[in-house]
Amino acid sequence: MNEQKTRIISVCTEKGGVGKTTISYNLGCALGKAGYKVLMIDLDKQGNLSCSCGFLSEEKKRTISDIIYGAAAGFEPNYEEYVYTSGNNPNVYYIPSGHMLNSSNSVILLSWIIKRILTFLLKTR
Repeated sequence: MNEQKTRIISVCTEKGGVGKTTISYNLGCALGKAGYKVLMIDLDKQGNLSCSCGFLSEEKKRTISDIIYGAAAGFEPNYEEYVYTSGNNPNVYYIPSGHMLNSSNSVILLSWIIKRILTFLLKTR
């Protein structure tokens, strides 16, 4: 049996304008085009990665902010409801940034929430 290992690639820095979104989007699309299943999670309050994937914030869809606040309140959401397929590549999935993400920065510091979310998503994809 040929099992693929799950890999996590993070692109992060506090410095603005250094190409984090561009690198993340292009790398995700390239891996998707190569046949890998890719999940991109937009944790930037500006939401440019989400927009690049085809997310329209006015559609009032579920976002990473909803997951973070729900997890902090003790709710176990159905994570599948938060994952969308990119209109540009069927192998690329994403969880969009939300308008409440800026105020959730203190919640994000609770790394166990993020670890729990990522662990579940990586097991189900």
